[in-house]
Amino acid sequence: MSGGEARTGVFAPSDALPPAPSARVFDNRGVAVVRERHPEMDIVMRESVRVGDALLKHEKRDIEALNAYVAEVESTESRAYEGAATTPCSAEASEVRACYSEHSRNVTACRAAVDAYKKCGRVALQSFVSSSAA
Repeated sequence: MSGGEARTGVFAPSDALPPAPSARVFDNRGVAVVRERHPEMDIVMRESVRVGDALLKHEKRDIEALNAYVAEVESTESRAYEGAATTPCSAEASEVRACYSEHSRNVTACRAAVDAYKKCGRVALQSFVSSSAA
C-alpha cells in the first residue's frame, strides 16, 4: 500500500475516527462544579461503597459456609457404605442383570425383579438416611 491509499475492509483511516473527547470535560474544575450543584452525589457514593463492602463480606461468609457444607457432604458420601460387608441390593441387581440377559427381547418379563430391586433401594436409602441423621 502506498502512502496515499486508504485502508479498506475492517480498518478505517484515522481521520474517519471520531475526535478524542475534550480534556476540559474530565478536568478537576468540571468535577467540582458538578459536585457543587449536586452535593448529594458524595453521600450517595459513600453509601454505595459502604453497601458494596457489606455485600462483599456477606458473600464471602456465604461462600465459606457453602464450601464447608460441600466438604461435609463429600466426606459423608465418600464413605456411605463404610463398614458394609456388601453393597446394598447387590443380589437384587444381579438378578435384574441376569433377567435382562435371559429376556433381552422382552425386558417386561423382568418386572418382578426390577420391582424387588427398587424396593430394596428404597429400604437401603431410608436406612442410610436414618443412620446419618442420628
